[in-house]
Amino acid sequence: MKKLLFLFLVLLTITLTSCGSVPMLTFEKYAYINNWAYREMPPSKVVTNGEIFYEGKLSNGKTFSIGEYIDEPDATYYYNILWQDLGWRLVSKNPATPIAQTEIVLNTTSEALNITEEKSEKGNQFVGNPSGYNHIPRAGHIYINIERGIAVYFYSDRKFDSFRVKVND
Repeated sequence: MKKLLFLFLVLLTITLTSCGSVPMLTFEKYAYINNWAYREMPPSKVVTNGEIFYEGKLSNGKTFSIGEYIDEPDATYYYNILWQDLGWRLVSKNPATPIAQTEIVLNTTSEALNITEEKSEKGNQFVGNPSGYNHIPRAGHIYINIERGIAVYFYSDRKFDSFRVKVND
């Protein structure tokens, strides 16, 4: 019985330590969702002139910096990737529009719930997973994906900017 209990504890320990996700960033001020780290950042800290406006440290000891501004159409491409990584499905792709003109459908089984402030025929449309929770990007937050080397910042006026993330040695 003791051997069986010991074996169970060993297997449980191996499972919990080897299958868990390891956060990309080491600071407790980040939250994580699907390979994206995000944190609150006031818009006064964000600059679009190419200068580095944020630096952080990775769990492997390397540092990263955010600064190079990404122009359209790539900025919207990364914006759409973020939404899709957060569990949203792009239903219709239209020209770049602010979040306020992006239609978000939360319930696809009966009546659709539109949570945007302003509906536009030109906005992208994303549909959430009806069986689960989909994170909605927060205004005043920067979302960082080290693997893709990008960051997307959401302003409180419902606009966004995309930036390059550079990992430094």
